[in-house]
Amino acid sequence: LAGANLCDADLAGANLIGANLRGADLAGANLRGADLDYANLIGANLRDANLRGANLIGANLRDANLDYANLIGANLRGADLAGANLIGANLRNSDLGGANLRHADLRGADLYGANLNNADVFAVSRSLATHNYDVFATSTHVRIGCQFHTWGDWMEFSDAAILKMDGSTALKFWRVWKPILRSIAASRGWDGQA
Repeated sequence: LAGANLCDADLAGANLIGANLRGADLAGANLRGADLDYANLIGANLRDANLRGANLIGANLRDANLDYANLIGANLRGADLAGANLIGANLRNSDLGGANLRHADLRGADLYGANLNNADVFAVSRSLATHNYDVFATSTHVRIGCQFHTWGDWMEFSDAAILKMDGSTALKFWRVWKPILRSIAASRGWDGQA
């Protein structure tokens, strides 16, 4: 199926384990609950695709376009998403444990409740473009927007302190991203983590 045109196809629940879908056009396709474990999706177009609850364990999604894709509850454990376009993707409650997200574009992606344990997010650039602020992290410090503090300080800031930084925008951001950043830092043994 390499290079196949499967735009808007209804593949809900399909068994595509190990399938070669390299460069396939799956824009708008319904892949809800599909089994795509170890599938080759390098450079595939999955823009606006419904992958809710799909199994993508070990799938190769390098340089894939997942703009605004629905990945709620998807299992992406160990998936290779290096260079993938995940702008606006809904990754709520997805499992990204051990996934390679190096150079992936996560601007506007919803990662609330996602498992990022051992995910390679900061591997090379140690930076993450989020929907509100750029995040840069080292083993001891984090810069979010223009604020630069230690991991420990960030984890201890009260809601009032975050509000003073940039108002309600900052507080909304921090309520979503604090547990995600804590999880990433803890998985690397970085300072200031409970």
